[in-house]
Amino acid sequence: MCVNYNVSTKVIQSLLELTDQEGNEKLREFIKYFYNFVYNSDLRVNNKFLLYIAEDAYSFISKRKKDESKLTICNINNIPGVEGNFTTLKIVNDDMPFLVDSVIANIKSHNLTICYYSNSIVNVKRKSGLIDNICSFEEKNDSTKESVIYIIIKGISDSFVDTLRESLQKTQTHPTQDRKSVV
Repeated sequence: MCVNYNVSTKVIQSLLELTDQEGNEKLREFIKYFYNFVYNSDLRVNNKFLLYIAEDAYSFISKRKKDESKLTICNINNIPGVEGNFTTLKIVNDDMPFLVDSVIANIKSHNLTICYYSNSIVNVKRKSGLIDNICSFEEKNDSTKESVIYIIIKGISDSFVDTLRESLQKTQTHPTQDRKSVV
């Protein structure tokens, strides 16, 4: 059974306590916005897992050029707190309609099993491509709302990673066209 839920304030607070207090203020602010929607299957998650995902996602988005669409797919064994062979998909784009729906539909079209995903909109202010500040959604001065998608699927072969990457790159640039063809 799949469960859609928001990570509770109590869990977020415990994640913030696990982060190194000094020098990680941007990561701490990122965590507050990152866990606004989570899809979880039968995968049993814990704070180690959630912190690993947040740190990995933050590291991935920390450097990004203006208007750049970033995507990475990699195979990983034994994510902290969860044992097994998995493939992670990380995507960051300027916020756009239907992107998450189109990415999920694309993954499902390949008959792949989604174990976990988180998608969030984070309002980011950058200097020279690096995160300068994580802003509230109300702030508009030089900040950009970025869509951050982090997906974990059951592990796939290294040879299929390239096929999936090509397919998702098309989806990433034209989500509404891709969604229309699936719906």
